[in-house]
Amino acid sequence: MKKKLLVVIMIVILALTIISAFVGCQAEGDDYADLVAVRINNRMAEWENIDYNFTHEGSSKLSVQVPYTNYLQFSDLIVSPNAHATVYEDEKQTKIVEDVNKIYVDGDKTLYVKVENKDKINEYVLDIAVRQDNLPPEKDIATKQYDNREGHVYIPQDAETVTIDGEVYYVIHTIEQLINRQIIGNHILAKSITLSDVSNQRPLGVLNIRQLGVFDANCYHLYFNATYPFFETIQQTGVLKNAIFEFYIEDTALEYSSVATLSVVAKNNYGIIENVTTDLDLVDKAEHKYGHQWSFFASVNKGEIKNCINTGDMTTINSNAKIGNKMSVFATENYGIIDNCVNTGKVENKLHDTMKEGNGASTVAYMSMTGASYRGVYNLGECTTIKRYSDSIDKKLNKLFMKTQDGQYPDTSTMRNYMK
Repeated sequence: MKKKLLVVIMIVILALTIISAFVGCQAEGDDYADLVAVRINNRMAEWENIDYNFTHEGSSKLSVQVPYTNYLQFSDLIVSPNAHATVYEDEKQTKIVEDVNKIYVDGDKTLYVKVENKDKINEYVLDIAVRQDNLPPEKDIATKQYDNREGHVYIPQDAETVTIDGEVYYVIHTIEQLINRQIIGNHILAKSITLSDVSNQRPLGVLNIRQLGVFDANCYHLYFNATYPFFETIQQTGVLKNAIFEFYIEDTALEYSSVATLSVVAKNNYGIIENVTTDLDLVDKAEHKYGHQWSFFASVNKGEIKNCINTGDMTTINSNAKIGNKMSVFATENYGIIDNCVNTGKVENKLHDTMKEGNGASTVAYMSMTGASYRGVYNLGECTTIKRYSDSIDKKLNKLFMKTQDGQYPDTSTMRNYMK
C-alpha cells in the first residue's frame, strides 16, 4: 500500500513539474501586456513618453489629430502577443466601447485602453483631437453626421490648391499630374491612385521630393505593381506622409547586370517618411545572377522613418544568384532614425547559404550603421533565414538586425522583438 501511495505521489509530482515547465516555456517572451500601436482614422498616434512600455514610468498617454469627422475608427489596435485590449469611454472603465470601428464624436475625444495578458495589466490614455479647419460644405456637416473615418483632409472637387496649417499644397487629382510634375513645393492627393498601368515606365522612381517639399498622400491608397521605388530620393528637406501602399510584387523575370536595389517607398531617404503603412506582399522568384536589396521603406535611410507600420510579407524563394539577397522591412542600411514603428509582417529568405557576399533577412534593418537610432520600435513578425545571427545580442532582440557596422549594436533599450 505504501509503495502504491509513493508511486502515486511521484506521478503527481512529475505531472506538476511537467505542467509547470510547459507553462513557463509558453510564457517566455510572451509575458507582456503592451499597447504597441494605435491608428485612428488612418493616423498614427504618438506617445507622450515613448519609453513607457519599457520602464512603466511616467505618462502612458498617446495623442493623435484627425481631419474633421463625426465618426472615429481604430484603423489599427496592435497589442503584444496573447494580450487583448478593451477600450473604454470613461476613465473609471465603466462603459466599454462596443464597436471600435464606428465611434460617434462631436469634437475632441479621450478614450481609455486596458491591455491584459494573464495577470499583467497596463492602462493607456488616448487623446484624439478633431481638426476644425479644412471643413467640408456646411450642408455636409449640418447634421453632425459627417463620416470621414478614412482620415482625408477635405479638398473641393476642382481645387488646384488648398491651404493646410498656413502652407499651400498643389492638389493631385490624376496619375498624369503626378507623373508629369516634379515634386517641388507641397503636394496632396485628392484620391487613391493606381500605378500598375504605367509601372514599366518607372514614372516616379526618377522623381525627388525636394526644396522643402511635402508629399501628403492624404491617407489615400497607392495601388502599385512595380519593381522600382515610388520615389528615387527624398531629399533632406522633403517629407512623404500619410500614405497607404497596397500592392503585390512578384519578380520572376527581370535580369540585372548588378545588385538591384528594390525598395518600395524610396530608394534613398534623407528626409522624413511619416505615417506610412505598407500592406503588401513581395515575392522574389527571379532567376538572376545578382542579388537584390529588398526593403519596404528605404534601401538607404539617412533621415527619419517614424510612425510607420508594415503588415506585408517579404519572401525570396528561388534564385541562382552568386550574391545573396539582403532583406529587411524598414531599411537595408540604416544610418538614421527609426521612431515609433511596428512590423507585423513575415520576412523569409530561403536562398541557399553558399553566397559569396551578404545574404539574410531581418525585420528592422539589415545593416545598422554607426550613429543609427531606434526609439519605440517593435517586431511582431516571423523572420527566417539560413544565415546564423550574431550571438552577441540578447535572443529576445535577435532578428531585428542582420549585421552591424564594426559589430557594435545600437541602443536597443526601447526596442522589442516579441518573436523568438
